[in-house]
Amino acid sequence: ATNQGLILHDPAITPSGFEIIGPQGRLSTSIAIAGNRIWMGGTDGKVCLYDPETRKWIDEATWSPGGPVRSLCLWGESLWAATGNGLFSRKVDGGESVRVDGKGEPQDIRGAWITAEGLWFASPDGLFVLRSPASAPDPISGSREWGPIHGVVAADPAVLVGTETGLMVCDRAGARIAVLDRDSGLYTPAIGAIAVDDRYLWLGTLGGGLSRVVFVVLGVDQGGGRGRHRHSGRAGRRAGGVGRCV
Repeated sequence: ATNQGLILHDPAITPSGFEIIGPQGRLSTSIAIAGNRIWMGGTDGKVCLYDPETRKWIDEATWSPGGPVRSLCLWGESLWAATGNGLFSRKVDGGESVRVDGKGEPQDIRGAWITAEGLWFASPDGLFVLRSPASAPDPISGSREWGPIHGVVAADPAVLVGTETGLMVCDRAGARIAVLDRDSGLYTPAIGAIAVDDRYLWLGTLGGGLSRVVFVVLGVDQGGGRGRHRHSGRAGRRAGGVGRCV
C-alpha cells in the first residue's frame, strides 16, 4: 500500500516485477487479504476491494468506515478498520459498519492488531483489547503513559507492544512486566512497526532502520506478573519482566 495506490509484485507480470493496480494517486495505508481478495484502506476514509483473478475493483463493495483508515485486519467473520474517527467492524460479505471502540466522542484509533488474546487497538487514551468480537473493550492499565503505540504481537507467553519509548513486554492480560529499550540491547527505542516469526522479532524503527532482534521468552508468572529478565549488554531498566534482546 503506497502513495500511488496498491502495488502488486509478481515477476511473471512485468520485467520489473512491479505493477501499479490503483487506484492511482490514492494515498493507501493498509491491506487485508481475505481468501483471494484484497481489501485496501486509504487516507480518504474509503476501504476498497480488489479481485486479483478478474483484475478489477469491486465498486459495490467500497465502504467508508469513518475518517482516514490507519490499519485493516480480519478477525472472525468481519473486517476491522482502525480510523481517525473510531474503530469499525463490518462483515466480510457486506452489511452495515459498526463503531466498536466504545461510547463517547470518536477517537483517532492509531492501529489494530490480532493475537490469540483478541483484537488490540491503540488510541490517545492508551491500549485496549477486545477479548471477543461481541465484548466491550478492556483498557490496559498504565498504557496511556507508554507514548504512541505502533504494534502488538504475541511471543508466547508474552504480548509485545511496540511504542515510541521502547518495547513493552506484557502478560496475556496486558499488564506490563518489562520495558526493553536501548539499555536492554535495542538499537533504538522508537518503534514504528513490529512483527515476529519463528526466529526473530522484527522492529521497524523511527529513524533507525530495520532491527532484527533475538528475543527469548524465559517465563512469566501469570499470577503476580513477575518473572526473570536477562539481556546482552549493559544493565537495563526492567520491572521483573521476561525476555532477552541481542
